[in-house]
Amino acid sequence: MSRLVPIDFEYHSSNEFNLHLVCCSLLYDDKVYEFWLNDKSDSDKLKDLLKEVRNRDYIVVAFNVEAEARSLLSLNLDVRKFKWIDIQVEYKMLLNHNHKFMYGKQYKNGKETTTYSPRSKYAMSEREQRDIDASKPKSNLVACTYKLLGKLRDSDHKDKMRDIILTKDFDLIEANRKQIQDYCTDDIHDLIPLWDKIKEEYRAYFVGNIEHARPTIKEILYRGDSVARTALITRIGYPIQRTWLTNLSLNIPKVTADLKEDINSQFGWELFGKSKTNRDGYKQNQNEWKEYILTTKYADKWMKTDKDSVSLSEKAFKSFSFRHNFPRGNFFAQALRYIKTSSALRGFDRSTKKATIYDSLGPDDRVRPYINPYGSQSARYQPKSTSYLLLKTAWTRSLLHPKEGRVIVSIDYKSEEALIGALEANDTAMLQAYESGDVYLDYAKRAGAIPQEGTKEDYKKERDLFKATYLGISYLMGPKSLSEKLTDDTGKKFSQADAQKLIDKFYSAYPSYKEYLDKVYKDYQKYGYLKLFDGWIMFGDNDNFRSVSNMPIQGMGSCILRKAIKYTQDSGLDLVAPLHDALYIECDIADVKEATDTLAKCMTDGFVDCYPNNPKAKLIRLDIEAWGDGLLEQYGSNTIKTNLGNKIELENIHIDSRGKAEYLNYSQYFKPITAKLMATQGE
Repeated sequence: MSRLVPIDFEYHSSNEFNLHLVCCSLLYDDKVYEFWLNDKSDSDKLKDLLKEVRNRDYIVVAFNVEAEARSLLSLNLDVRKFKWIDIQVEYKMLLNHNHKFMYGKQYKNGKETTTYSPRSKYAMSEREQRDIDASKPKSNLVACTYKLLGKLRDSDHKDKMRDIILTKDFDLIEANRKQIQDYCTDDIHDLIPLWDKIKEEYRAYFVGNIEHARPTIKEILYRGDSVARTALITRIGYPIQRTWLTNLSLNIPKVTADLKEDINSQFGWELFGKSKTNRDGYKQNQNEWKEYILTTKYADKWMKTDKDSVSLSEKAFKSFSFRHNFPRGNFFAQALRYIKTSSALRGFDRSTKKATIYDSLGPDDRVRPYINPYGSQSARYQPKSTSYLLLKTAWTRSLLHPKEGRVIVSIDYKSEEALIGALEANDTAMLQAYESGDVYLDYAKRAGAIPQEGTKEDYKKERDLFKATYLGISYLMGPKSLSEKLTDDTGKKFSQADAQKLIDKFYSAYPSYKEYLDKVYKDYQKYGYLKLFDGWIMFGDNDNFRSVSNMPIQGMGSCILRKAIKYTQDSGLDLVAPLHDALYIECDIADVKEATDTLAKCMTDGFVDCYPNNPKAKLIRLDIEAWGDGLLEQYGSNTIKTNLGNKIELENIHIDSRGKAEYLNYSQYFKPITAKLMATQGE
């Protein structure tokens, strides 16, 4: 008798606090149970059965635990008290730089296809990227069963049943009750065979002298628990100022028109011409863009299109590091400003048929996006920026705003990767740099650019240069990329030789760190895997030195955040969003100090617990911000201290300091436009 309980729910209204559950099927003690959850008696029976599963310490197996966990939450069951195996997450890990599964025969976009291991994407033209399918595989149930079991599921029928459920038409759903329930039950039958196949592949890969690296059941259950906890975050959702969002959506044609006019005013030629068909009245003068690019030093290596022309895609501009500030009169900066703003606005544009933030926006003015746990090679969350404000351009993040009387508190680990790198490498000099409070200033002093007694204020230009260098080197930029970054960041010409000197000074200042990076890559090549603190694995087919060497540091950051999330949720705080090295909670305005102290402790404990034998982990510092209507008036200051001495920067509205200039320009579009235009947009 198996202790595994495969389960699947069907539901709709994922943008609401509770899902509207339609049905559930599960396999328990070798018997299939089916429940039609529009029937309250079935709902009560299911709850009783699930409590029995929990009390017997059985393991719930699901494909995408987040969805099933949200279903249990909608039944008022605590998902943290269940044991979970997430087949989808295990499959994501099996795909992680494991070419046996990443490429070859796949099922994608409704058809069977074959994909191929690519050359570096930066070395391929758009034509090559089109002709040689080197795309990443899908990680849905249809793709997984096809790849692992060789079974081709009826995706058309699956889509039909899903579409019926998503109509929210009770009569239509009832009329298709048997088909929907059968479709739900069909999904659970492949879960155990998929799990057996994944275990088989783990055993086959980790043999001989690396058998000790094989995933353990403890690690697998921890991943399942982490995804179940993601459901707690998604269920709460993050608050958004709907009026501002609506106004911005309606104002999009004016935003883009004003943007294009401003960019045109900076140059002696028009980057955008007049148009009678575009909503904003302007079109991109693509030929002029291409001709200009061909006159620059970047022409020879610029990405090409299918027709061997100059590409104007966002990928083509990726080598430029402009993110929040865009120097005026710089073509590449302003081109990226246009591209990034256009991309960000697409997620707000209700006139398009593509996905927008409104798809995840609930009637309670909270956004509940899929935040994709274990979505990256280093096991970070990887949500789509379409519905995740924290990944959008900086000025739009002010839309993340609580209701009156409530406050958002954000805490992020300060220079976290610098401390992780120092701890991983056991680099004494780098630890001293972190302990000094300013790693960039320390680097400049060790390189001899600033005297030992020099301050950040007195040597701002020098510090900014070494900050840009430090951040570039932390991503293992070579002299070419670093020289371009420094030139873009400072406006001063840097040659590859200049950049190489700075790189040499960095590794001279922190020699153990360089030895650590080299060892990571050598060990990876030797053993064919990297394994994080809490068990996530990157397999051995990654030939990119930068990607491999960065993975343990970024990956440890993801381990730390998962620990911090667990402690935060178990402390009773309302956690509304994670982001890389930060957590966001929501609380009452009167509870800001107490909630901040609790969150700060949870995050500090999460970091320290990942380095149980290294007291230097306690050096970790935190940056704390809070915002909400009337917060400054409530406390009479823009900075306060908590009972435990934590310093909080207060704002009524969150304005990301990196994009303050852009915010001051674009926040005008949060204001309403004419009622006539609003009516034409269906508001």
